[in-house]
Amino acid sequence: MSDDVSPLETALSVLSVAFTVALFAFVLYQTVSTPMAADPTVRVLATETTDSGEVLVTVELRNQQGSGLASATVEVACDDPAPDVTFEHVPADGTEEGVVRCPADSNTTDAAVATWIPA
Repeated sequence: MSDDVSPLETALSVLSVAFTVALFAFVLYQTVSTPMAADPTVRVLATETTDSGEVLVTVELRNQQGSGLASATVEVACDDPAPDVTFEHVPADGTEEGVVRCPADSNTTDAAVATWIPA
């Protein structure tokens, strides 16, 4: 028997090492690049009924991400389609307030972040 390694064995060994290194590099990249903060959230700060019966819903958008938002839209489920307010240039770890007008006799004032675009 000879101790010589065939070219096919060498090629397979190199390919296996390259694949393993690429796999670990991918896992490391995903670990580093995955956002650590929660999605933007919204809460209802106040509701006020106007003389005409409309309900004004004051909402607060909270961006808990480490980077700002180019824009974010908050919807209030009081009508169909839901009225919304759009915030632009929300800073990282920042908050913004806005008012949404709901029709008279609105019972539901649940708010939700509909969309957001990272800066």
